[in-house]
Amino acid sequence: MINRRIQENIILVVLLAIFIALFTMSFGYGPRARLVPLPIACLAIVLLLAQLYWENFRPADDLKMDMMEVVGADKNIAEVEVKFSSVMVAALPEDTWTPRVPTLRQEASAYGMVLALVGLLMLVGPLPAVFIFTSGYLGLSKQSTWLRSAAIGFSCAAFLYITFGFALGQKLNHGLMAPIIDQYIHF
Repeated sequence: MINRRIQENIILVVLLAIFIALFTMSFGYGPRARLVPLPIACLAIVLLLAQLYWENFRPADDLKMDMMEVVGADKNIAEVEVKFSSVMVAALPEDTWTPRVPTLRQEASAYGMVLALVGLLMLVGPLPAVFIFTSGYLGLSKQSTWLRSAAIGFSCAAFLYITFGFALGQKLNHGLMAPIIDQYIHF
């Protein structure tokens, strides 16, 4: 059986090959058509290379972490050890670390969040969907106050508009509710 590090390296190399192919294919597009796939491919390649470096040149004990601990589910402060001074990542010490199997409820809520985002994107379009989803998630999960959640949601939607609507000159899809939304807001 292949160990976890080798499995992750194989997946990263496959993803790297896909984004390198996207990078090279985007040069065949017109100047405006490559404005989106080229930066995405470049960013993905840089992040994948950083991940490959991180996984292969760090000690094995630094790589063990439980993502459920990172996002705040069932923290037991006595067992938590703070790693990496730049990013606060909660991890169990090496001798007590065991992989955690998510419950059916946790998996259903994760799938539900993805479906909610996709549904919002289809109904109202990307700008309102990003604002509603980001604000709602941060507020309902109590990651921040409702005012701060709304500010973060607004800044994410503004970044999306500035990047695609203004800088790249792309008309953003308004979703299925476009006729209703366009009566009140024109963007």
